[in-house]
Amino acid sequence: MSAERQFEQLKEQLQLHSKTLSRQKPCSWKTVLGCAVMGSDMLWYRGEVLEVIGGHVKGLVENRFVYPTVWTRDIPQLCIPCQLHGIIPMGKAWQWDAVALLQELLHTRYVHLQIMELPSDPRGHVTVQVLLDGMTLSRIMVHHQHATFDPDVSTQEEHVVTSSITELDDWELDVKGLEDPAPMLGVFTYPRLPDKGEQFRVSIKHLRTPNEVFLFPLVDDGCVEEESGETLEEALDCVNSSLESLPPLTDFHIEGPCLAEYSDGRYYRAKLLSFEGLNPVRVLVRHVDFGSDDMLPTNRLRQIPVALLRFPCKAIKVRVAGFKPPRISLEKERVSYRPEWSVKAVLEMIDLLHGNISASIVSTDPETAVFLYNQKGAMVHLPLVEKGLADFE
Repeated sequence: MSAERQFEQLKEQLQLHSKTLSRQKPCSWKTVLGCAVMGSDMLWYRGEVLEVIGGHVKGLVENRFVYPTVWTRDIPQLCIPCQLHGIIPMGKAWQWDAVALLQELLHTRYVHLQIMELPSDPRGHVTVQVLLDGMTLSRIMVHHQHATFDPDVSTQEEHVVTSSITELDDWELDVKGLEDPAPMLGVFTYPRLPDKGEQFRVSIKHLRTPNEVFLFPLVDDGCVEEESGETLEEALDCVNSSLESLPPLTDFHIEGPCLAEYSDGRYYRAKLLSFEGLNPVRVLVRHVDFGSDDMLPTNRLRQIPVALLRFPCKAIKVRVAGFKPPRISLEKERVSYRPEWSVKAVLEMIDLLHGNISASIVSTDPETAVFLYNQKGAMVHLPLVEKGLADFE
């Protein structure tokens, strides 16, 4: 029978016996004498007289005792006084904050106990080490500066105790029933850009700021389509037609590929950028074929079929060289995520990027920078500078 069950039975028996007790009479109290004591919950418990000082009994409530006669002699003492091994409390006595920490760590908690030394007096304190998740309680109290290590304890012990429970563990481990880990997916690839200085036609996919856009080079590079006989659009149509067969996303590593729901309700290729919310969980993703970012709950993300990774991304992030945000701007409406730019400059740049646009690469390190030209061969950002919405770089 567990000690907890014995304790509950003991409480029941004590309450039954206490109803038949005669009126209490003054007695000559002696230390270490067994008694019954009424607790703060108005229930009776077994007790022990610690010390008699005048008309008071140390440690127990005055005038609340009755000598037990035949009460629960078959049940052993369910509480053993213990002291921690190898430490000395600050000031040679436990302070209230140290006691509060001990109560927080130990109350109603199961711990491993290792007996270090038995007392010479059977009624004395047992010296023990208390193990909490592999760490000794003594070390925890020293760490929080509630105690110091006892210099009389041998330094060879180093205050490290190995749990006797783990020494008796005899595990029989095998791999039966384990599944092989899912293969790691690759990463998205990007189309090869023409050489530096070479001018080529582009399609502007997305504008983030006037000098930060996503584009796709309009060059003949149909190697992937020729090998597979299928375009990216056809592959995505096939995926969206059987969306129920796609499992939800379970691997959320940053920059990892996935399928994400777009504003039109269809799923397109995307990569994870960051976690933006925890309750509920929301993930910031970038649609790699459009360049736009979106914040989605996890139930709108799906695992991407490996076959979709063979197609290069259709939106390459570049910096448009030749201009920068204006040093002085009187425009009040600003872009929230890039306050150095005005909303008017963004709208103006969107209008300038309509039509036939071409580009030439200026640099590739640390980021790809390009010049953009309109169909007349002029740099597209010149009207922005003329209107005071940007400065030359």
